[in-house]
Amino acid sequence: MSRVACVRIPRFPLAAVWGAEPGDGADWDARPLALSAPAVPERVHVASAALAERGVLAGMRVTAAQALAADLEVRAWDEAAIGHAVNRVTMALLAVSPQVTPGPPGLWWVGVHGLSHRGERVVGAELLALARAWHPAARAALASSCVAARAATWLERDVPIVPAGRDAAFLARTPLALVPMDGELRATFRALGLVRAGQLAALAPGDVEARWGAAGLAAWRLARGDDQRRPALAVPPAPHLVSADLPVPATTLEPVLFLVRAALDRLVQEVARDGRAIAAFEVTLVLDGTGSSLPGVAAPARTAVRRVACAVPLARVEPLFEQCRAVLDDWALEAPVTGVRVQVTERAALTGEQGDLLHTGWRDPAAAEAAFARLRASLGAQAVVRPEGRDAHAVERRGEWTDGRIVGWSMLPEDPDPFFNGHSIGHWEGDTLVVDTVGLSPMVNLVEGIKATERSRIHERFTRIAQDKLTDEITVTDPGLFAEPYVTTQTYTLKPDWEMREYVCQENNHDAADPFGRPSMSIDGM
Repeated sequence: MSRVACVRIPRFPLAAVWGAEPGDGADWDARPLALSAPAVPERVHVASAALAERGVLAGMRVTAAQALAADLEVRAWDEAAIGHAVNRVTMALLAVSPQVTPGPPGLWWVGVHGLSHRGERVVGAELLALARAWHPAARAALASSCVAARAATWLERDVPIVPAGRDAAFLARTPLALVPMDGELRATFRALGLVRAGQLAALAPGDVEARWGAAGLAAWRLARGDDQRRPALAVPPAPHLVSADLPVPATTLEPVLFLVRAALDRLVQEVARDGRAIAAFEVTLVLDGTGSSLPGVAAPARTAVRRVACAVPLARVEPLFEQCRAVLDDWALEAPVTGVRVQVTERAALTGEQGDLLHTGWRDPAAAEAAFARLRASLGAQAVVRPEGRDAHAVERRGEWTDGRIVGWSMLPEDPDPFFNGHSIGHWEGDTLVVDTVGLSPMVNLVEGIKATERSRIHERFTRIAQDKLTDEITVTDPGLFAEPYVTTQTYTLKPDWEMREYVCQENNHDAADPFGRPSMSIDGM
């Protein structure tokens, strides 16, 4: 039976982005530091232990976190820095085992099968020592499956070891939150009262597959310790490197720049094939080695290196070359250049925007400032170009109807916070009020038994068909829930002698009464 170890370093992305080094003692975790979410920069994605003690949690809006911690420091999620730090830890763990597979940032699986001659406790202690160079609360655990090894890292022991063949028994007592699955499925299990992995494992597999499909069956297998994932042999990434020799030593940079641009063109294609972008690269010039004091013997070649770091990872030749030109323009050559090497040193995930400032997801401050600088240069010295931060949110206008003929669809938020009433915008079409609503809470029932999702949209047409009658034609769409729009109509009757009374679910007044003791609402079965 194969054996696997899991190494977990708490809040590792913070250490990577803040440039922590092994042996620093994780002082960064005692400071009020946070990382914003990659796709939603206005929300906290990772918070330090110091912030957690003040109530700052992942998913919270940055403005709300600042209200709890005025000295909060927030940086953007940096794929390049995090990837570089992950590679450093991976290389360190290779000293213990040749089988190392990184998981989410801060998690590694290490194959320990075949290392029994050293003893599992000794191997676990070596892995733990490497991990604790980054954080004193790091954990390492061993088991026969990845899911059990990861769950064991949450035990308050230095190196927990789950005996061979005991993964299912160990997981039976483990919180279901430690079994990997998607958030919606986890919420469903929690609503059904399944809080331990053993409770899910005890269900019949046929019933699980019938109710929750392949995703539910996969979670059921993991809850039983049936995990097919295994660490693989770690293969160092192939260096993205292009070398070229000059036919004649060059005393100016023009021939060098020509070779650099050709090299960047090739490197961009290589990196983009892997779905990555270039975050940093190095240009190495090979200088002429003539000038030896020995007759007939050439001096060894010398090299000069310049590093180019991008404000945002790029997979386009033009902006990369312009940044490289800016670095090389002030380079005084000490000797003729005989060769050029261009190597990618840092990569990051390839994004769709690639520098388009009109794209709503583009929020890189350095790139924005560069764009403003180009505007100032093109418009002349008399032009005033100044970024202005604006926040159109006004708490006092929450729930207020707005006229779509004036504000249009742009007023609907792109990433709305979910509310029971959602976010609505309306306009008049003759005597009909047309209202569109998005951002509904997942606790809202669209129809009986079907909850809203972030893709749900409600289109309503309110028309007064008589003095005391109002119809609401409702069209509900959600590509993930309905094969076609769900359409229904409700009719309301005017009751001028009725009084609208407050109804607040949080106060549990589910059967409120008027001052005369008459129930204001009727709930069947209550």
